[in-house]
Amino acid sequence: MFTAYVDKKYKGQMKFDDGPVGLFVRITIRRLGRGRGQAGFGNARAMQNLFLRIADRQSARVRQSRNAAIPVDDMLISRDDLIGPDPSLAIQKSASWTKLKDMIGLASVKQSVQDLVDLIGTNFKRELEEKEPLQVTLNRVFYGNPGSYSIPQPG
Repeated sequence: MFTAYVDKKYKGQMKFDDGPVGLFVRITIRRLGRGRGQAGFGNARAMQNLFLRIADRQSARVRQSRNAAIPVDDMLISRDDLIGPDPSLAIQKSASWTKLKDMIGLASVKQSVQDLVDLIGTNFKRELEEKEPLQVTLNRVFYGNPGSYSIPQPG
């Protein structure tokens, strides 16, 4: 359904890194499928929204390459366009993470954020190995006086 949508939209001219049935397209489709059964999920709408995110990433990549005078194939949807960049690299560019790390104390908060980032990186690697991602809640509650935050342990 996804590749047929892309073929129709671009009259069969768009190419995918690793091909139309390659690993990156399969990961993309699995991510889409995980939304089934959730409130408000609609196959066609979810697929269109997914494609818009992919097209936005592809457009930004092409624009960045052109601005840097690097030759780029406008009719290629790359790995990063499909599944996004490696999330473990994204935190390195995060101003918020840098600001948090520079704060004095807050060791448990910093560790909790680092643990979440590590888990996201692990899940990204699991997807590249075609394994199911680990399920985890991303919600956290930090309580206590400033400088002495505690994180409730599951249990």
